[in-house]
Amino acid sequence: MNPPRIRIARSVLVDLENIVSHGQPALSTERGDLFVCDSLPLAAVRLKIRLHDYLTFLASLSQSDQPAPFRVAPVDDVPFEVVIRGMVEVRKNNTVLIDGKQATVL
Repeated sequence: MNPPRIRIARSVLVDLENIVSHGQPALSTERGDLFVCDSLPLAAVRLKIRLHDYLTFLASLSQSDQPAPFRVAPVDDVPFEVVIRGMVEVRKNNTVLIDGKQATVL
């Protein structure tokens, strides 16, 4: 999966950086931690693996499990590697919904 390069406003990255630095992940796996923003339709992924390996993992998923490519935005110079664009919800069984559609992000 080669997501398109999407620009994320610096002010949004600062908000997400604060959530990652001071919050608890909504979901944690061997690949990384997912932090959901309550005030914006975004989430941050702090990876425990290389970004390339993460994108390869997403590409290996069935199309019905993959998040849409425009939802996944790699970022630089912050304490996380990926922004998930959309309303992200983690259910009790660790099911992730992005704008109401089930997707695997970790």
